[in-house]
Parts: sequence; C-alpha cells; structure tokens
Amino acid sequence: MNEESTTQYDQKTAVAGLSGKGKTRALAISCREKERSSKELAELGSSLMRAEPALFWVCVDSSRAKNPFEWCSQFARSLRTAQAVTPMELAKFALQVGKALSPFRGLKAENQEAANNGKGNVSNHLVENFEKLLEKANTPSTPPKVVLALQTFDEYSDEMLAWLSSELNQSFRESKAFNGCRFVFAMSEQSERTEKFFNDFGFENVHRNTILGEERQAPIQEKTGPGLAKPRQAEDSDASSQADADLSKSLLSEDSSTNLVNVDTLETSMDATEAKRFCSSYDSVERSFLKFASYPTRVSRFTLEHFTSDREAALCFNWLKRNPSLCTPHPSGDLVMLEDARAAGRALDFSENPEQAKARSVLASVLDAFHQKFPDHDYHWIPINLQLFESFDSKILNSLFSHDEILQISQLLEVSSDEFVVEEACKSLSPDAKLVTRRYMELSEKAPLPGLADRVRQLWLKDQATFITRKSKVEEEKGNISAEIEGTLNQITALEAMKKTMLDEFRKPKSRRAEKVYSFSSSKALIALGMGTMGASLLSESIGAYHAACGLALTFFGFFWPMVDVKRAPVTADGPRSNLAIETQQRSLSHRISSLGNRVKVMKGNLDNVERQLEKLGESPPAPYLEFDETRDN
Repeated sequence: MNEESTTQYDQKTAVAGLSGKGKTRALAISCREKERSSKELAELGSSLMRAEPALFWVCVDSSRAKNPFEWCSQFARSLRTAQAVTPMELAKFALQVGKALSPFRGLKAENQEAANNGKGNVSNHLVENFEKLLEKANTPSTPPKVVLALQTFDEYSDEMLAWLSSELNQSFRESKAFNGCRFVFAMSEQSERTEKFFNDFGFENVHRNTILGEERQAPIQEKTGPGLAKPRQAEDSDASSQADADLSKSLLSEDSSTNLVNVDTLETSMDATEAKRFCSSYDSVERSFLKFASYPTRVSRFTLEHFTSDREAALCFNWLKRNPSLCTPHPSGDLVMLEDARAAGRALDFSENPEQAKARSVLASVLDAFHQKFPDHDYHWIPINLQLFESFDSKILNSLFSHDEILQISQLLEVSSDEFVVEEACKSLSPDAKLVTRRYMELSEKAPLPGLADRVRQLWLKDQATFITRKSKVEEEKGNISAEIEGTLNQITALEAMKKTMLDEFRKPKSRRAEKVYSFSSSKALIALGMGTMGASLLSESIGAYHAACGLALTFFGFFWPMVDVKRAPVTADGPRSNLAIETQQRSLSHRISSLGNRVKVMKGNLDNVERQLEKLGESPPAPYLEFDETRDN
C-alpha cells in the first residue's frame, strides 16, 4: 500500500473524491473529538446524498456493533438514500435482513465460525438482501454507488477487524452490488493496527485527512448579507437526534410536574438581533412557519402538528419545500432545517415569547428522542399503546388488535427490536423506551386507543378465571388418573398371586394336608348303659349315688359323642384333561395381566400430559397485563 501524506480535512474535497468521477476508494479521517468527528461524518453523508440522490450511504458505529450480527443489523437499519428506493423499501429491507439474520442472534465467538461454515454466513445474507433491494431501485440497470462509513473505527475489536477484512470483504468482492464501494474510516488517530487492517483489506491507496480541534481551526464563513454568515449544511438526522436524545434524557430524569427547563440549556447560537435580521425578508406568517419548523429535528406535517394546528402544519411544510435555502431533504421524505435557519427561528421565538419557547423546546427534545427510537410516523401508535403493558405475548395481542394492526406491530418488533425486552415468551418495551414514550405522551397529549386499558384489564380477569378453572380441572384429572393407575396395579398384583398359587397347587398336589372335620353324634350303647346304671341305682340299695352319677355322665356323652372325619382332595384319574385346564387358566390370567399392563402404560402417558399442562399453567395465575393496575393488590 502506497502511503500518502496526511492533509487537513475538507468536506468539498471529500465529496468530490467519493462521488461522481472521484477516485477516492478509501478515506481515513482522524479527529480526537468524537462529537466533532460524528458531526462531520453526518454532514458528509448529507452532502453526498445531495450531490448524488441515487447514492447509498451507510454509517456503522463500532460502539453498537460488537459482533457480525449487530454490524449487519446496524448496516440494514442505517442504510439511507435520497432517491434510489423509497423509504418503505428501506424499511422492508431492514425487516428482511433482521429475519434472515435471526439464527445468528446471540451467537458467541466460538460458535460464529461453525455457523458461518454451515448454510451461508452473516455477510452473505446481508449481501443477498441488498441485491434484492436493488431490483426495486429506480435505475436498476445502473450499478449503485455505495459509501460505507465506519465511525470510531479504531475502537473495533481485533475479532471484528478480522471479520471485516476477510468474510465481509470477500462477500463484497463477489457481489456486483458492491462493485466500486467507497469506504470512510473515522477514528481518533491512526495506528499500526489500522494500517494492518488496510493492508489486509487490500487498499492500494488510503487518503488520510485530519480534523483540527475547534480552537485550532479558524472559522470559514461566506457572507450572504450584511453581518450574516452563509447557512451551514444541515446535520444528518441520526447525529442531531442523538444530541437531542441526550438532552431529553436529562429532562426526563426530573419530575414532570415541575418546570424542568433551565434557560442555560436552551441558549441558541444566534442572538435576537441577528435572528430578526435573518427573518427580515419574511412576512409575519412565514416567520411563524420558521419558528415552528425550528424545533423538530425532522420536519414533517406530523412533527409540525405538535407545535401548531393541522392546517398550519400543512401550510408550513409546503412553504418549506418551496424554500430549499432553509432546509434539505431527508431520505425518509421529511425535511431537515439548516443550522442557521433553525437557530434564527428559535432565537426569534425566545425573544417574543420565552415561556412558550421553553415549552416547545422541551417538547422538541422529547419528540426527537421518541423519533430516535421509533423513526416511522406510521408506527408511533404502537409504542403509545404498548407502554400500558407490563408484558405481552402473541395471544394477548391477537385478543386486543385487528389483523392489520398485528402485522404492523410485528414489523415494529423486528425493525426496532433493540427497544424491546424479551423474557421467555413475553415481550415488553424497554424501561428507557417506556420513559421516553410516556414523557412524549404527556407533552403531546397523545393517548392510547380508547378503552384499551379496560379491555386489557377485562382480558386479564377472564384469563385469570380461566386459569383457576383450568388448573382445578387438570388437578382433578391428575388425581383420577393416579387413583385409576393405583387400582389397576393392585389388580395386576392380585392376578399374578392367583396365577402363581394355582400353578403351585397343580404341580405339588401331595404337599396338600388332609382336612379334619369335627362333628357330634349320639351313641346308643352309651345311652343304654347310662340309663341302665341310673335305673339300677334307683332299684337296688346296694348301688349308691356314685353309680347314679356315672350313669348320668354316660347318658350325656351318649347323646353328644364327638366324631373326627379326615378329608383329602380326590385324585383325578384323567391327567391330560387337568393339564389342559391349568394351561387354559394360566393363558387367560396372563392375557388379563397384559391388558391391564397396557392400560397402565396408556394412563401413565395421560398422566405425563396432564403434568405438562400443569407445568405450563404455572403455580400462580397470570400477573396483571397492565403495568399500573389497581387489581394487582386485590
């Protein structure tokens, strides 16, 4: 690589080299002030798109691209063009890339290489979707011009630099869509590490520029009138929105019921005298338009309606489109006010009505923060309604919104996935997104759909009752199945014991003991002897009472004489018939036991299903769907 000397950065020279017939393939910009570097990079992108409306501009920040998946996702979300494709096509492109890259989300470094060796890799998915986007371009036959800017390039990790110079570089070289792609590297300072990357990537020449600090660089102004500087180019919406978002966060941290605004934070770069001089060529209506348009970063009918009536907003937007000296077009179709025009409008409003200007400044900062998170106006109704929820899933959404609304919500969940928190199967707006959305609603008087909170609460009460009923039935079913299994197992145990006993008795008949049967009978001899003895004692004096007692005893035993019968099981002479009978009994019992065993298996399967249903239901009813709900404590 042939090294070139480092020169002071000049935006016009950079635009000429990167667009049109310029020969700059790689531009390295060094600046120790990150905010200044970001600002200059944003202005460079805006200038390039004004010079070539069909050009594609992409700016990827290393702080938000820690792995290839995040890098490609940020590429898709930050892709901009003035006229090559419509903003809707850009949004669809970002959505398709997000879906294509979803299998790579969350992959660790050790799994990334295995994923890349599988069915395609991250960079190939990005390139394929970009090629599909070009099929819908206004000039599909003309090779597109792509300028890729890498912000804070020196903060990329070694793994990311290796991926950029190998896998991504190879994918770009194999695609016609990236033939002639230009690169801009913004960094705090160049080092051996960045030089090694340039060599690995294969750049023949890298144009090196340095941006001096504000204190070392003399201001360059071109006079357009007495005492007035020529308006500077507008900042790109991403950079300016980030600055406004930082201001918004500081405002949001205060109590919304108090006067939040400090006059020092709202000072403009132009005093009242200069503002009046700037606006002297406009009539009163046009000056009011200029004041309204100076607050939002992205000016559209929608954003202007926050500061004036619907009719005045439409008139103001149409007037701005007819005055290109005051604004520049944004890739989304909105307008971006030039810095001096914006400063003049705010300064004029502050001089005429300070209190109203303070309120508008607060609203503008929150509006810009809200736009930073949700850029598309058509989808703003979604976070305004979703901020009500503590969490939600597809079942809840399908119960509350129409089919078309569900499609829009799904698209927003894909495009703005960073603004949502995912826990198991449920999602919710991130705390920061909720805070910005609610502050925006408070200041703009926007509200969720009428009756949505009541419908959500009723849905939760219904789901809670359904949970209690369902869990009661499932637990009852579990108890019935468990009892039936236990009874069936007892039957199996009894039948197996009977089967064994019958077989043992058949195989060992001699081991059975004889059965003794006790009974009583009468003995005529003893009765006669006893009666005779008693009679003799009565007739003869020689025979006394002793013999009479003996006769009585003999007579009693004669009437109750005990007898013992020994019974044995008869031995069957027909052997083959007995064998057939026991075999039939054994087969019948085995078949019965097998049937009961199969029944137990089926019931155990049913029991497992019931236990899974109980596990899915959980231990407690669903928490309230609304984040703030008085029924929570009931």
